[in-house]
Amino acid sequence: MKHLLKSSAIIIALIFSFNACSDSTSPETSGTLNLSSKYSTATLQKVGDASATEVTISKVTYILREIKFKTQKDSTQGLYKTTPLVLELNLTGNIQDIGGQTVPFGTYTRLEFDIHRAEANGTTAMSADQCAKIRPFFAGDKYSVIIEGTYNDGTSQKNFVYKSKVNVKQKIDLVQPLVVTETDNAINATMLISSYGWFRDNNSILDPTDSKNENRIDNNIRNSIKAIKDKNKDGSAD
Repeated sequence: MKHLLKSSAIIIALIFSFNACSDSTSPETSGTLNLSSKYSTATLQKVGDASATEVTISKVTYILREIKFKTQKDSTQGLYKTTPLVLELNLTGNIQDIGGQTVPFGTYTRLEFDIHRAEANGTTAMSADQCAKIRPFFAGDKYSVIIEGTYNDGTSQKNFVYKSKVNVKQKIDLVQPLVVTETDNAINATMLISSYGWFRDNNSILDPTDSKNENRIDNNIRNSIKAIKDKNKDGSAD
């Protein structure tokens, strides 16, 4: 009988121990990385030019793909979005929220994404709203960036729609890493997109309607994006 009672006590103790473990809260191991964007400079004017050669931008739309935050240890961590994202920039200069993703705790040192030409097979997983936004990128050819505005050469002004076919993988090393921890588990990075140099060649303004300027303009677009740690979303590095 004593042995039976002892065995029963052990079993009851194990049951209570198991229940205590089951009811306990497991420690958090992940947080959130958010991505936003901020646009700057809508008007370009040639310095010292009395005729005021000028480009004014009224609308900018990108196709972004394969957006990733990366750590130094594991390049597969921090995957944010693989399907195409059509991003129409907010030209007022206000912070524009793109979205967030749950990621493991860690130190994220790089933002990567593709500026990529439209592809029909990439639209199947897109929302109806995104599908409507991507249609202009298939008009005539397949494009990745569409910029609308006006060009004034000093004597006359004309509207333009500049369509770029640029395909480029952007790899931006973050000066201030994004460190996601249990105590600091919601971090934001902001892409800074400036049009200041898009239609500029040193001190000259490039005519966006002249096909001879396409390579230069496309290179300028490639180099126009930076990224910063920006937890309070004010467009300035923390």
